[in-house]
Amino acid sequence: VEKALIECLGRHPLLSEPELAAVLRLDLRVVRRAVERATALSLIVRVERPGDHCRRYCLGSAGLRSLAVRDGVPVRRYARHAGLTALPAGDGDRVPTLLHQYEHTTGANSFFIALLDSPAGGPQLLSWLSAADSAIRFESGGRRRWLRPDGAGNLRLGDESFPFLVEWDRGTERVAVLGTKLVRYAEYYQARRTAGAGYSALLFVTTTPQREDLVWKIAALVFRDATACLRTTTASLLIRLGPSDAVWRTETGPDRAQWPTTDRTTHRLPRRYAE
Repeated sequence: VEKALIECLGRHPLLSEPELAAVLRLDLRVVRRAVERATALSLIVRVERPGDHCRRYCLGSAGLRSLAVRDGVPVRRYARHAGLTALPAGDGDRVPTLLHQYEHTTGANSFFIALLDSPAGGPQLLSWLSAADSAIRFESGGRRRWLRPDGAGNLRLGDESFPFLVEWDRGTERVAVLGTKLVRYAEYYQARRTAGAGYSALLFVTTTPQREDLVWKIAALVFRDATACLRTTTASLLIRLGPSDAVWRTETGPDRAQWPTTDRTTHRLPRRYAE
């Protein structure tokens, strides 16, 4: 359990004990005992922020060394290439982005945790890639570019699979920054189209319906026909109804629908519930 725990926190930092129990599919009491032992050995580190009212954990430097030894890789090389996030050992060392952007990381985590709790018959989460693991390198205009979503995954509904990328927008980025991000997604979708490859849906979670309007206005300018890949919603709707409900807005208008859907599961959320 402790091995699974430190591996999980390396991939997905800032999970709480209940969230770890959901991801590892273990009883909460078992997870709590493992967390106590791993914390005592400095394999993981407890992180608390005022106002969060929740104890969260991340991989510690001892845990990173343990995983490096397990895989037979020097720890410095392992830290650079393994795609893990760990709290640095020294006070002067740079804190990794996923830990520095506390609210952003915990928000993106909450989306995937909610998918794990999908109702029976709903979409099932097959995979969850962290921000570090979901980075994509692609060719656009003869140049190599990087796309860095906040996470990626794959859902199964019936006999179909639905790959997706996640952007968790806290509404703090300036319009120019938001536009630059959406332009990069547009370049990625154009590259996929040129290569004749399949698309992953872009699930864009933001703060308010007004911020959604802004996302759609920019997308209309830069996405061209790739707007069919875009779905948007707000964090408050996700908290209230869950990601499997009719919370997703599409290019067809302000009404909201489920995603993913099959012919048997499609239904829409009336506009009076959209905000």
